[in-house]
Amino acid sequence: MVEHESGRRTNKVSEPKSDGSQSYGLFQINDRYWCSNTDTPGKDCNVTCNELLSKDITKAANCAKMVYRRDGFYTWDGWKNHCRKKPLPDIGCCKK
Repeated sequence: MVEHESGRRTNKVSEPKSDGSQSYGLFQINDRYWCSNTDTPGKDCNVTCNELLSKDITKAANCAKMVYRRDGFYTWDGWKNHCRKKPLPDIGCCKK
């Protein structure tokens, strides 16, 4: 999904969408609901959109998990268009 959303680039900012919103970072998290375009963290993930552009993806990953818990992968066009019909890889070996 990340490959199709951001090309694995943490610093990607999308072009404005028809509603004027933009998406940020590795997971392309939208500023309409999830991140604040000010210097003060806010919206549902309580982060600034600029924080989602960091090479340290901790805040972006935590926000992406919140988006997923609320909406599943359906939020992301990259998943809908390229991943939805494919089985998820086994990531059991990644657990601590």
